[in-house]
Amino acid sequence: MVARYLADDRLHPNDKQLAFMRRQSTRAEITEWEFTNEYDFGDFHGDAKEMLRRGFDIHLHYANFGTRRLMIRLPKGLPCDRRIFKKFRVESCVEWIADKKGKGGILDIEPEADAGTYDEDIYDVDTLLHKIAPIRNLLINGDLRALYLAWRACNYDEESMEPPVPAGLGKLTRELKAFAKFYELDDKFLAAAAKRSPPLGKSSDIGDTLKA
Repeated sequence: MVARYLADDRLHPNDKQLAFMRRQSTRAEITEWEFTNEYDFGDFHGDAKEMLRRGFDIHLHYANFGTRRLMIRLPKGLPCDRRIFKKFRVESCVEWIADKKGKGGILDIEPEADAGTYDEDIYDVDTLLHKIAPIRNLLINGDLRALYLAWRACNYDEESMEPPVPAGLGKLTRELKAFAKFYELDDKFLAAAAKRSPPLGKSSDIGDTLKA
């Protein structure tokens, strides 16, 4: 099991916040930029949400008994309005945890899975979070492709109402490809979705394209 966090290069934890991080685990490797906790037996029981609120920006929890969880801190809120987000939301799998004050919150992605759901031998965990982390910037800039991929990761074998297909699925960035690989999204599905996805316009156009 590996639990990892990354901090933005401008807003990393201060000394007081780092002291809080150290109280979450006695065996983690901790710097002001990164928190890594690896177990051969057991699990991580720290307060993941509070660690994100206190300075880290993205959390990955990976375990061979089925856990593949991403938590992404978005200080300015969701990349779309709540009405649109509800179309991507999957109860207990794709959730928005709003702050008590302000617009910020945490996007929590954790598909239901048991041991054997995923291939456990294909990932370089040491670099995995660094590959996926730029998704946070895409979301902050209004790019909804990660939300669509998260919805699909939680509905792979189920029939449900498909959310709007965002622009740009035909040309995934490196981080989106890493995200799709992490959740083992089928290439045939991605190709089918890409056929219904318009080209990606300017960042300011994404919301209008989705609504249309």
